[in-house]
Amino acid sequence: MFLATSQMSVETASDCRKRLATSELPGHAATTSESDEEGQRTETTADFGRTSSDCGEDSAIKRRRQKKKHYKPTYYVRKNEITTLQEEISDLSSQVGQLKTAKRITTPVSVHDPVFQNAILRQGLKATDLVLSGAQSVMSSHLVEEMRNPLHTPIHLTSDPTQRHRTLKALRQKKLDDTLAFLLQRVHTLDLRRTHRQGEEFDTANGDHVYTQCDVTPFRGITSVKDAYDDAVSALLYHEFSIWEKLDITTVCDDDTTVNDENISQCRFLTSTPEGIEIEKNLVVFRRFEEESERVQGPHGLIMLDSVDHDELHPYQTSTRVRMDFTHGILLTQCLRHDGDPTVSMVRWSYKRSQQPLCGIPPALNDRLMDLFAQWCAAILRVIRDQVERELDGRYDAALAIAQMHARPTGSDRTSSESEEERQPAVKRKRNYKPTYYARKDEIETLQAEIRDLTTQLQTTETDAQVRRETKTPTRQNQTLRAALQKVDLAITGAQAILLSHTANQARNPLQTYIHLPLEPSERRRVLLAIQPDVLDDGMRFIQQRMHTVNLRRPHRQTESFDDDRGDHIFIQCDVTPVRGEANTQDVYNKVLMAVHHQEFSVWERLGIKALCDAPEDPHTSASQWRFLATTNSQVEVEKNIAAFHCFVQDPSTPYGLLVQHSIENDELYPYQPSQRVRHDLSAVVLVCSAPALTPSQPPVVSIVRWSFVRLHRPHCGLSVDQEDHLVELFSHWCEAISQLAREYVQLKKTT
Repeated sequence: MFLATSQMSVETASDCRKRLATSELPGHAATTSESDEEGQRTETTADFGRTSSDCGEDSAIKRRRQKKKHYKPTYYVRKNEITTLQEEISDLSSQVGQLKTAKRITTPVSVHDPVFQNAILRQGLKATDLVLSGAQSVMSSHLVEEMRNPLHTPIHLTSDPTQRHRTLKALRQKKLDDTLAFLLQRVHTLDLRRTHRQGEEFDTANGDHVYTQCDVTPFRGITSVKDAYDDAVSALLYHEFSIWEKLDITTVCDDDTTVNDENISQCRFLTSTPEGIEIEKNLVVFRRFEEESERVQGPHGLIMLDSVDHDELHPYQTSTRVRMDFTHGILLTQCLRHDGDPTVSMVRWSYKRSQQPLCGIPPALNDRLMDLFAQWCAAILRVIRDQVERELDGRYDAALAIAQMHARPTGSDRTSSESEEERQPAVKRKRNYKPTYYARKDEIETLQAEIRDLTTQLQTTETDAQVRRETKTPTRQNQTLRAALQKVDLAITGAQAILLSHTANQARNPLQTYIHLPLEPSERRRVLLAIQPDVLDDGMRFIQQRMHTVNLRRPHRQTESFDDDRGDHIFIQCDVTPVRGEANTQDVYNKVLMAVHHQEFSVWERLGIKALCDAPEDPHTSASQWRFLATTNSQVEVEKNIAAFHCFVQDPSTPYGLLVQHSIENDELYPYQPSQRVRHDLSAVVLVCSAPALTPSQPPVVSIVRWSFVRLHRPHCGLSVDQEDHLVELFSHWCEAISQLAREYVQLKKTT
């Protein structure tokens, strides 16, 4: 082996390669793979046996064969890399900016992330909610600026009883027909099997206070429209005392007995509040019941109340009393849209106008009077509902008792107290005849009196004909204008019905934000701070869109309440409260913020309810959590868990303060207990800003704008029907007391 290696070493490298390339063993024909393997082994052996001089010569040959490489300096290489990276960063930054400023995603890419899909859907729903909020703002602004009573007809009653009855009888048919058309248009898109209520409250330009309300009330267990109609008439005519008694107010009623008609009546009411304010009201009532009509298929009852504008027999005394004008339309019918459902429902629309007091009432008492009118509207609804449902149980016994009382005893049914003289037939008395002279004399006097009456009627008729000829053209013009206004009122009423129906059918919170708080305190705080900018931004955009056409210098309040498909009861309220004589927005904002922090205790205390609060350590922090547990008088527990965010923007032109509250959907530390408590969700936006002056002479005014959405979840803790009704009624008072408390708190702080 060593000898072979020595012999190989004396050969040159080129000779060795030639020999290995051309050599074959005798008697073998090597294949390609075998020759390759043999060549590799031989070459390896040759390389292993090379000397250092051979390797140097071989390396020199390889360097001559290879081309020379040109290397770039490191400085220029790094410079080019930096330039490329900077261009890439610029492109990515441009794309990110385009995505941030884009209003919508137009590329229909395939999105598999549910979170991203929900974000897209939420943006679309928010855009729809803003459009609807703008429509509600336009509708509210129109009602405040152009509000008129669509069912009112001027009524002038003379002092003559016959003429008074003739005037009311002539008005009855027209008033009832207009009322029926208006009520049907007002609820033509609503489900009469559900409870609905919508109210509007505001001040007019001349200082009058107006309150309107439309509601639908289904009666449980009532299937007879006629019985419900009779009970409603009884409640309206004879239970005015019960209504005021609920409000701790004294009332005196003066019924006009000269109007002898079962379908027409007139009543005057004089009311005295505990503060000594006297309120007078003069009403006429028209009613009818029909088994079927052109507009309504099936039995239905209609009741219409309207104020008398001028009464010569009982004139208004505005110098000593507050005049209250009142228009009320009630329709009782069955839910005929739904086959097989005989439920009787009451559709009610009311318009109350309290004219500006001329008897020197202080502003605080005037605000109390306005709240009293709203409570009166709710009280009359409760009285009618209680009357109808209470009469259901005892109707059969009452009818039986009345039948027994009016039954006349005959034959053997006579009692022993009846005398024999009553049983004997009456003796026919002898007729007294009058002499012919006196008979003719009486006849002549009767004819002369008749001639005098006919002469007087003829003169009156000629005078009336002359007046009619003179007023024919103006009367016709007024009728044309009134017909056109009635068409406009019906169109606006239809639009209100559509908006209310959409709100009730969708039953969603336009400001709803899903909030999930974990267990760790630091993580809970981080979640609240992370969502704070978006929550405040969404709340500001919504409240601006909702009130962009409303005059913030006038008090205004709109309320809605209804039941959704799941059985939850929903309250929606939007109100504007101007603070007179206050120009510092930040001072009002600080007072409102303090009132909001203390409102739960004050409101529940007014309603006679115990409440516990789990407040944060620093209640003035910009993002905090508040938990409340309340117990009603009927031992029903209600829980509420909300997150509160607030800020004040010191803008030199228009500074404003903003407060947003949202219910927490899922709290791992404090989970909801629906089997033991009723859940109360709340979303609210409060904006404190200066109201722009319409004229240079107007003083500065700071207004408090509040919008709230309250959802009272369907109880799952075994409540009775009476407990549920009491809870719903309680929360309607809670919503009204919130705005009232903020107004009183700001006024109190201003005086102190």
